Amino acid sequence: MDNKIVILAASLGGPALVNEILSGLNPSFDLPILVLQQMESDFSEPLTQAWSKTSGLRLVRLSGEADILSGRAYVIPYAAYPVISRQGQGFYAHCRALEPGENVIRQWERAIEACLKKYEVILVLLSNAGLDIYQLDESLRVLREAEGLIIRCCSDGIEKDRNSSDNANDSGWLEMDINQIVEYLNRISRGKFVSARDEPGH
Repeated sequence: MDNKIVILAASLGGPALVNEILSGLNPSFDLPILVLQQMESDFSEPLTQAWSKTSGLRLVRLSGEADILSGRAYVIPYAAYPVISRQGQGFYAHCRALEPGENVIRQWERAIEACLKKYEVILVLLSNAGLDIYQLDESLRVLREAEGLIIRCCSDGIEKDRNSSDNANDSGWLEMDINQIVEYLNRISRGKFVSARDEPGH
């Protein structure tokens, strides 16, 4: 199994963007995906069902524990984060509850920290209403030092030149629109990992 995992971290404005990504991925997409969507727990199951109707991937709501398999998307309930462990030749994950008072930013941070122990993380940050990415500064620093990849969806009025050779800013993450993200994820599926910074147009 590949050692890469995709984390889609979405704020309250993000469900439609998560849906666009999941519905745009090829049915043969072969990397595991974790979906960290800011939402009340009552909405995680309906959202999982809604995303399943438009995606060619199998979606699993990870309320307890499950084997982590390529080509599946695991929806993590709010106020929880996944902890991944090795089991034989594969991996499995279980959800661990956040401490009282810990918010969605801490959920994302804990998920990143847990996944970095086993995977090369491709983190995609999604929000229609904008996202204060600097709140994640420490976790992003750790992710950059581990040579992970950080992509922020620029759907909130940020314009990027698709022909630009460098759309990474000084903080080390990439700005892509939703179509670029889907295109990039499909491109790295079933192939050798290539840094987006080395890709033409990125």
